[in-house]
Amino acid sequence: MTNQHLQAKEQDLIAANQQLKANEQQLKAVNEQLESILESINDGFFVLETKDLIVKYFNKAAEELLQRKANDVLGKPLFDAFPEAKNSIFETNYRKAFNEQISLKFETYFGIEPYINWYNVNVYYNKNRITVIFQVITEIKKVQFELQAANQQLSASEKELRAGNQQLSAMNQQLAANEQQLRAANQQLQSSEQQLEASEKKNRSILDNSPFPVAVVDVKDENIFFWSKSALDMFGHDPKTTEEWYELAYPDPNYRDEVIE
Repeated sequence: MTNQHLQAKEQDLIAANQQLKANEQQLKAVNEQLESILESINDGFFVLETKDLIVKYFNKAAEELLQRKANDVLGKPLFDAFPEAKNSIFETNYRKAFNEQISLKFETYFGIEPYINWYNVNVYYNKNRITVIFQVITEIKKVQFELQAANQQLSASEKELRAGNQQLSAMNQQLAANEQQLRAANQQLQSSEQQLEASEKKNRSILDNSPFPVAVVDVKDENIFFWSKSALDMFGHDPKTTEEWYELAYPDPNYRDEVIE
């Protein structure tokens, strides 16, 4: 091989090394950019590898949300670093996503200190690792529960209002029925009064036309409230009480007492 060939090969090798360094620098820049992005997001983000779920990445938001430093958990099985969550829905779903090579999403409440909160969790499988993105949604759930309680209270109020309206409607119907009955009773009363008035007129006419003198006396207070025409013609006066009649009919008090006795 000539010197020219050796020099050409050396130059190719140098160029390849330079390209490799350039690629490494570019890859490093991409990784730094990716890490910067992951560190800047507000959602918790961590990566688990192998069936032991070894923590390979743990972003700043995860540190803040779970109050654990990345250095305390990196390189450890997740549930050795967080024993409080062992055998929980988190372990069940993370292992399911890893073993079945699927992505999944779930929402759950975790009630063990110091991690008591509501969590919204997305799990993504990719090449023997899972990526977990999570949010603490306790305040959102609180608002949802308050809204749900308010809706239930509103629903109960609407039911009470409907029941009240139904009761009011029934009362109005009963009132209308009572008014109809009252009108019917008033009509019947008017009819009875008219019949009574007609009967009184008829009786007065019969008594007035009777050839015998007739007087109608209230036995309770002895007031005379009717004299027939023949009685007026006969006696020439119409006293209002029996006592007055006796005085007019029997001027002599002694004789009058004998008559009354």
